[in-house]
Amino acid sequence: MERHDRVLADQFGLSIAQAHEQGLRKTLLWGADKYCFPRERDEPQCWAVPESFLSHNVYGKHTQDRSMRYADPRHLNSGTVIGSLGDLRDCVDAALILIENTWNATFNHRNSDQFYLGKLYARQEVNHTMAITGGRIPNLKGTRKLPQFSGFGTEQTDYHMAVDHESAFTCTQCANVDWMRNIAFDRPGHRSVVKGNSSKKKHPFKPFTIQMPGLVVNALTKLYDAIDHEQPTEEWIKSVQLGTNIATGHIYPLYHGTCRKSNFMSRYMDLWLYPMSRRLLGAASKALEAKEPLTGGMVDGRYWVSSQHYPHDEDGLQGLGGIYTDAEDNMESFIPLTEFCDGYLEELLL
Repeated sequence: MERHDRVLADQFGLSIAQAHEQGLRKTLLWGADKYCFPRERDEPQCWAVPESFLSHNVYGKHTQDRSMRYADPRHLNSGTVIGSLGDLRDCVDAALILIENTWNATFNHRNSDQFYLGKLYARQEVNHTMAITGGRIPNLKGTRKLPQFSGFGTEQTDYHMAVDHESAFTCTQCANVDWMRNIAFDRPGHRSVVKGNSSKKKHPFKPFTIQMPGLVVNALTKLYDAIDHEQPTEEWIKSVQLGTNIATGHIYPLYHGTCRKSNFMSRYMDLWLYPMSRRLLGAASKALEAKEPLTGGMVDGRYWVSSQHYPHDEDGLQGLGGIYTDAEDNMESFIPLTEFCDGYLEELLL
């Protein structure tokens, strides 16, 4: 999030520390889309959100053409989010108020959470723009709309929302397939050389290098050392093929299967974790039972541990853990994975 904070602070002519003192910060990171959905061209979430901070040629010489795969990933996708729980609660509460105030039973996309969360993001960014320009809103023309106070019902406009333009947190599949590759970081120093070009465009291509961050090396080491294995850890790290957005150079921790769903299982089975999925779940369950910290070191000056632990039911859990729900009934507040995925476990786990 530091890069998002830095971009925001720069726009206001402040240091990051000064921006934080004024309440300007980014704490909620949402997935990114290359197009606005639901597609309501005059709605502010479709036209008024800022461009990404990616370079103008991040997708090569054809970045500016009209194909969606070369479009700027500047729109909010509500399918994935990570960040401060308190800020996330405020954001979701604001979305619920917006839904209550603007609900239209005849609107085709009335049940789209992305429609309402996108409006919150647009309102935030429009107000940032007005604060920077002294009230002027670039590209406001014709029938384009601005956020209306009556719908939001609150003076608060900033929910510290950011969009993950880089796929540093999550990569949405839609219009990104050309840039999503499973690659091994097998060169000295945990590097990978990308050699192949997209077959869709026959323009000149020069191989380039992507570096695996040290934090990823540490995380993979911890994961692999926690399971039964024969291959030395360092050799495995060099052989494992990690999902990477080769345009932005980021290994993405999460993959979000937007758009086409027919290839979901085949893509899942191509993920590095699939061959060891059962062992990884078992190791995670043991770590949770042992109340181990969720991270190897401190985050924000603190060690973080899970607030909940699996019930003592070895037969039902089978070492695989389960799913917590928001049900108030204690009988349904936790569902073992063996029950939640009943009939599919053999296909999902190796």
